[in-house]
Amino acid sequence: MISVVVLGNCNHNSQVDLMLSARALGASSIIFVAQQENKQLVNLGRMITRKWGGEFVIGFSKNIAETFNDRRNYKIVYLTQFGEPLNKIAHTLKAYRNLLVVVSSKEAIKSVMDRADFKVSISRQPNSATAALSIFLHVFFEGRELAVHFKNQKHV
Repeated sequence: MISVVVLGNCNHNSQVDLMLSARALGASSIIFVAQQENKQLVNLGRMITRKWGGEFVIGFSKNIAETFNDRRNYKIVYLTQFGEPLNKIAHTLKAYRNLLVVVSSKEAIKSVMDRADFKVSISRQPNSATAALSIFLHVFFEGRELAVHFKNQKHV
């Protein structure tokens, strides 16, 4: 199971992009670390899941430490330009059942760097959180996520 954690002050459109990409490409949930829940985003996520099928959970947490502590059986993967190249570590990550994939709209965050089990670089260049997450999921699932059928899909 892959859960995505989003750090930083993302605007609504960035949150929607991250939520849609995570859901469509195989993650089972997304957690936004924010002081306030975005009810509009939660409602959009529910509507999309009802119409397009599958199961996907959208959550909010006020701090990252609480999020990590609540998921002790997860390996923490921090997507950062300062990590190990994805193509060199992807095979290692596939050995774990539960991954907590952390993306940030800010520069590297030391507390997350210190706590992460794996620091993974999509490229050694700056890129967007949505792009990094999408590429990570695509490589992790080896393209199989593109053929997944979502149960209870109502859209034809």
